[in-house]
Amino acid sequence: MEEINKNKLIKLSVEEYLNLLGSKLSAPGGGSCNALVLSLASSLMLMGLNYTLNKKGYERYQDDCKYCLEQFTNLREKTNSLIDEDAVAYLSLMDAFKTKDQKLIEEKARYATSVPLSVYEIAKTIIVYGKKVKEFVNKNLLSDIEIGLELAKSVIDGAKENVMLNVIYLPKKEQDEILKRLK
Repeated sequence: MEEINKNKLIKLSVEEYLNLLGSKLSAPGGGSCNALVLSLASSLMLMGLNYTLNKKGYERYQDDCKYCLEQFTNLREKTNSLIDEDAVAYLSLMDAFKTKDQKLIEEKARYATSVPLSVYEIAKTIIVYGKKVKEFVNKNLLSDIEIGLELAKSVIDGAKENVMLNVIYLPKKEQDEILKRLK
């Protein structure tokens, strides 16, 4: 397996990550990048909320602000872990293909499907919470919230594509269950 370990990518500088992403390596790739974009979306939401917390004129929204800060902090932590997790899952599936062991391929395909499925579900959650944040956030940060929402929306299709790519190696019943979650 190419040398990608958990918690390696998230520790890189932006420049280092981009150089690695643009190199002739199998990972990181689109799935890892998708998770990174989702983390950026969460970060924009957090910025807007932090500029709203304890801000004069926004006193009545403090409970909502604190609640959403907690939610987006948790969502960002999850997406940060998925940046590396996607690369590890993809490379483990590629290694399984080399063995031609169908049981191992199925196991690694399940893993490689679970990561973009998580990215998809987190993106949907960010969109729901982001719409709520738009209702009360500091008006000077509305464009940042909109950009965060657009980033989260852009992740949806990519995550679906990655799920579709990997789910085909799973039993039909399992495929159907997973595909229902993409609605």
